[in-house]
Amino acid sequence: INAEYGAFLAHRLKTIMTEPNKKRKANSDNNTDAPEAKKIELETKNDKQTKKDTGLEETFENLELEDEFSDEFEPEVIEVDGESENDEDLLEVEEFKKKQAEEEKNKNVKPARKVWIPGQNMVGKQKLEYESKAYDMIHFLQVEWPCLSFDFLADNLGTQRKRYPHTAYLVAGTQATRKQRNKILLMKMSCLQKTKYDQVDESDSESDDDENNDEDPVLEFRQINIQPCTNRIRAMPQRPGIVCVQLDKKPYVRLWDLTKHLQSLDNVPNTKLNNNPDPLIEFGGHPSEGFAINWSLIEPGRLLTGDCQKYIYLWDYKSGVWHTDMVPFTHGASIEDLQWHPSQPNIFASCSVDKTIKLWDTRQTHKKWTTSVEAHTSDVNVISWNTKVDFLIASGSDDGSFKIWDNRKMTEPQMNFAWHRGPITSIEWNPQDTSVLAASSEDDSVSDIRTFIINLF
Repeated sequence: INAEYGAFLAHRLKTIMTEPNKKRKANSDNNTDAPEAKKIELETKNDKQTKKDTGLEETFENLELEDEFSDEFEPEVIEVDGESENDEDLLEVEEFKKKQAEEEKNKNVKPARKVWIPGQNMVGKQKLEYESKAYDMIHFLQVEWPCLSFDFLADNLGTQRKRYPHTAYLVAGTQATRKQRNKILLMKMSCLQKTKYDQVDESDSESDDDENNDEDPVLEFRQINIQPCTNRIRAMPQRPGIVCVQLDKKPYVRLWDLTKHLQSLDNVPNTKLNNNPDPLIEFGGHPSEGFAINWSLIEPGRLLTGDCQKYIYLWDYKSGVWHTDMVPFTHGASIEDLQWHPSQPNIFASCSVDKTIKLWDTRQTHKKWTTSVEAHTSDVNVISWNTKVDFLIASGSDDGSFKIWDNRKMTEPQMNFAWHRGPITSIEWNPQDTSVLAASSEDDSVSDIRTFIINLF
């Protein structure tokens, strides 16, 4: 008899053995005839006297234990409809084994993942998990204080990097609870390994990489102490150590040269770095704080800054000195974003709370826009100029939509995407791929658009 069948029979035997005791107890409880009880008691006394007279009285020496159920459990097989009780027991054992196997199988089955849809699925206390197979590489970095703005720094490691691990440089500005704790952070992130199959079993992995992906990412940083909070920070593409920062306190725009701090991330400096350097320039021309900065990709040092009033100021770098044109370009409301034309040094675009996108030519002495279009039904928050297809501009708005424009005919958008359920907060073309555009929203999601661009040619 196998172990399962033996265990099953033992359980049945225990159940049956307890039934006679229960029946006897029930009969005893139901017997209320007092005279009959006396009769049984007298018979018991007579039996004892007889045993004593005949020498058969039970003593400790002649006591024998008898199984009161020995006659009730003689092995027998009762046929019922052509089947025996043993057959029924075997069937029950088989069902028991199947149930156990099913339970064991269910333990190893992972619950099906559900796709989170912004605006439709409420997160609550649930934790969202990313799907590793959706990304070639994904790493997470948490800094000490929130940062409203950051910028990737140009390096000499190449633009089409396909071999892992990767290295990247960043600059960011903080929004600390106390102004004395605010900083500009220069960061170097290295050993960024490919993570596409981190959540997949090795047997299921399709990766053909022979590279060693066991090393942990490395973060090195330098910090510069500043007191105001950073609204926007951008580094000069040609000289990434030069950073322009828009702050929430006067003077609202400042330039720093952090070249030595940036170089120290790759080489240990011979002298101690100054963590409280003075800015190169402090510009007090803006009447209020702002959130719009853009460096020219063509002319080194050429810069645009915009404020929350409605003014845009042009900076030029000549003979090692920055000069600011004190006659601003003007919108109807707060300036939200600025973009230089990727191939024409005198053309730039701006967007505003006044719902418009405007194109400007810096050679115009009257500071009048050359093109203006009411682009959205609400504030236009962000714009991005395609660096490879230089007539395409992307815009994002408080109304939750983002659009694609052809600056040669700005009468209507070429495409309109309106599925987001919150304001568009950032938008960017891939600088190396004309067909890739990313847009982020306050609904906690990012759209990655890849295939539509062919329809515009």
